[in-house]
Amino acid sequence: MNVARWFLPLMILAVLAAGCGSADPVLEEPLILGTATVAPTPIGPALPTPTPTPQPARLCLRDPDAYQARVAKLEADVAAAMEGFDGTWGLSLYDLDCDTWVGVDPDYFEYTASTGKLAFIIAGLRAVQDGRIPFEELRPQFESVLHVSSDEAANNIMARVSRKDVQDVLDIAGVSDQTTWRDSWANYYSTPRDFTRIWTAVLRGQLLDEQWTEYLLQLSSEAEVPEAYETFWSHFDIPGLRFGQKAGYRVWAGSPFHFVGSGWLTPMGPSSEGFAATMVVFSPRDVWDPQRRSVFPLVLEFVQEALVEVAH
Repeated sequence: MNVARWFLPLMILAVLAAGCGSADPVLEEPLILGTATVAPTPIGPALPTPTPTPQPARLCLRDPDAYQARVAKLEADVAAAMEGFDGTWGLSLYDLDCDTWVGVDPDYFEYTASTGKLAFIIAGLRAVQDGRIPFEELRPQFESVLHVSSDEAANNIMARVSRKDVQDVLDIAGVSDQTTWRDSWANYYSTPRDFTRIWTAVLRGQLLDEQWTEYLLQLSSEAEVPEAYETFWSHFDIPGLRFGQKAGYRVWAGSPFHFVGSGWLTPMGPSSEGFAATMVVFSPRDVWDPQRRSVFPLVLEFVQEALVEVAH
């Protein structure tokens, strides 16, 4: 065998394997990827998780007709921005104040790469909140997954929570039967709307108490996403507005690509409960393709206009 002939291709594949998602080929059926085959370890007797009572949506202060016109405009603008896109995609946005869904194909079903780690992170935080796992044991794992989406750290969290722990997160968030995960974040398939439901439940304090909700939001606001893989901006700095996300991507030998941006936007003050949004993309297009990234500025503009209306 000519070793030199194969060395460079193997090195390229190794580089592609790094990052938010596993670099395995796209298959017809789900496959346990990488080292994510660690079986969840039961943590003593199951204890009820003290979940705060869900809070109702606040009174919507926006003019109904004008607001619905802006909703329709955003959907039309997003569809126009993605017209002719070489691939499939879906977008879901939820306004917590007005109990309003905005989207284009929000129930598009797809493999979600590292975004599937979100439910496992929350399950781990709930176990910490219950006192079943010491915080310091998982603190480095939480930070590593939410900052740089480490697969190893996600596997370590996954090994400490049970299937019921994860399913409880999904049930409380009210995700649909479309979401499937087969015991692993690496086998997670879902929809933009279902990921948006998870962030909505986080923002409303339905999954974690105030302390751990803020901890999750803070870490997710510090996410480091390589520019080439951005769907939502990874460096977000707009005065008066907070933003956080759990991104995911999966690349195999340059093509095809899965990209997911799933996150939340809230004002700094108490004027609004905020928004949750998710975009899922599958495409053979180049990773630097700007078309999918043209959507987030449209979403941001919509959110900013809605928040201004609440403030007045």
